[in-house]
Amino acid sequence: MRSIGLSLDPLIKSGMLHFYYSRPTLQNLELHFIAIKKIISEIKPTVIILDPITNLMTEGPNSDIRSMLTRFVDYLKTEQITVMFTAAITVGSIARNPSDEGISSMVDTWIMVQDVELNDERNRSLYVMKSRGMPHSKEVTEFIISSKGIKLIPFVRNEKGTLVGHTRKDKESRNLSPSKESSTE
Repeated sequence: MRSIGLSLDPLIKSGMLHFYYSRPTLQNLELHFIAIKKIISEIKPTVIILDPITNLMTEGPNSDIRSMLTRFVDYLKTEQITVMFTAAITVGSIARNPSDEGISSMVDTWIMVQDVELNDERNRSLYVMKSRGMPHSKEVTEFIISSKGIKLIPFVRNEKGTLVGHTRKDKESRNLSPSKESSTE
């Protein structure tokens, strides 16, 4: 996180942030969740991030995993703990559609981050797929992670109406073609 300008050390030292790392392959999934519940009872967090849930998908039949995740989410809801799942989904893998992932019905808000290729430039996009019971933006934004932190900026269209990301927009605003600038770098 330091590489993007965020220092977690103060939060860790204060006890506000804890990390638990375990490979689900070292024990069965049920034991993995039992270990997490034990930590929850000790720390009493208000938010949990489970990163990535796609690692769990290799640990048994999808129906068993969905059932276990459903029980885990129900447990967290009864404890009034917010949970954030991340999922690493590659193009052409399990899903282009989050409902295929088997957990869409369990979550209240689904935020999608994905790579988008626009005009020979790869950009990371972010948008809210769904957010139950609350208004939310339907816009796709460019999601930039740099040494200066995280920034969300709107995708824009150039004078030809083509959708462009921030790098191409910057180059066009300086009247440089991408090929001319890359040859001088």
